[in-house]
Amino acid sequence: MEPAGSAPTVVCGAGSEPARRRVRHTGHDRAWSPLSVAGPEPDCDWTLMDTSPEPPGPQPGLPPEALDARRKLAERSEELLRWAGVDQEDIDALRGDRDRSDGEWTRFSKTVVDNQFPSMGATDAKKQSGRDMIDASRSSMHACFKFAEAGDDSNPRLCAYRYEYFKSLYDEEKRNLSLEEKQLYKPEQEKLALSKLGQDQEKVGETLEHDLQRVRADGAQEVEVSLDRPTDEIVSSVRDQADQIGMGHELSTAYHSRKHQRDLPPEERQGEAVDDYLSSARKTIKEGEVTSTERLDDGGMKLSFERALQQGQAKSKTGTASTASPGGEQPAESRIQAPVWIRGHTGAVMSTYGRVNQNQRSRGKG
Repeated sequence: MEPAGSAPTVVCGAGSEPARRRVRHTGHDRAWSPLSVAGPEPDCDWTLMDTSPEPPGPQPGLPPEALDARRKLAERSEELLRWAGVDQEDIDALRGDRDRSDGEWTRFSKTVVDNQFPSMGATDAKKQSGRDMIDASRSSMHACFKFAEAGDDSNPRLCAYRYEYFKSLYDEEKRNLSLEEKQLYKPEQEKLALSKLGQDQEKVGETLEHDLQRVRADGAQEVEVSLDRPTDEIVSSVRDQADQIGMGHELSTAYHSRKHQRDLPPEERQGEAVDDYLSSARKTIKEGEVTSTERLDDGGMKLSFERALQQGQAKSKTGTASTASPGGEQPAESRIQAPVWIRGHTGAVMSTYGRVNQNQRSRGKG
């Protein structure tokens, strides 16, 4: 959020262009969903729109408007990265010879655009506080990119997972500082949050390695589910094998477990992020309500499992439990959702796990 009294000049950001028409796709291209050039709608939890991995390489059969939206999204993300001080040659090196409409590059571009830093894209502000916030945010976003590209794999999708992981830890540090150091000048909170991640972000690397070890120790494996059966039998098979269902790549599991940790009911948070996250997600698959079943054009299937969070488990802006709003009314019912995608080349895979409110669910978002 922009500091009070500032009036930033934005080079690319929400509201810079009318939202593009949404086009629905099924099949392996589910990673291209809205991709609005103007940014996500404020009330839409885009974290629940993660999808199972696409096949590598170009995605045939996309309509022209989808390809155009992907390229515009890529241009916007690259502009934001340049704003943060990232050299274009570093961006090009990460993209390699991929077209800007490539699915892997779209995943990285969407990550950059969706993960907002304060004043992201702003070039000037009337007050010094606004200018200081811009400088602090540029440094943080630049560090986020450098951590993302430092992985052993040059696949942009995996770099996106590292970007999300860094941002999740950074946001947690900021959240703690906002509660513990309320007297601090907001830009100083930004700088301190970054410094707490360590010189060259070694704390992030160490925490990531710990989480990856927990993922490897978990024992998730490819879960085969025959789709040549009635839907109720498919659901039963998924429930029976829930303890073996994972999230695909280990980096995906690691970043989701940090990003959505505060979505878990408090009693399901025992202090080990990966273990707690997977345990909660599998509980939802085993015990939750099946809220949607969808046969995909590529022969696969998507199932959504949900549990209702009890009153008092709704997440407040600080991520803590909230039993009532400032006005005294009870929060709207909140639910926690585990989408499971079943395909021949992946088996059953969770694409994400997190909170979705009733309005998003009723409109089919998530």
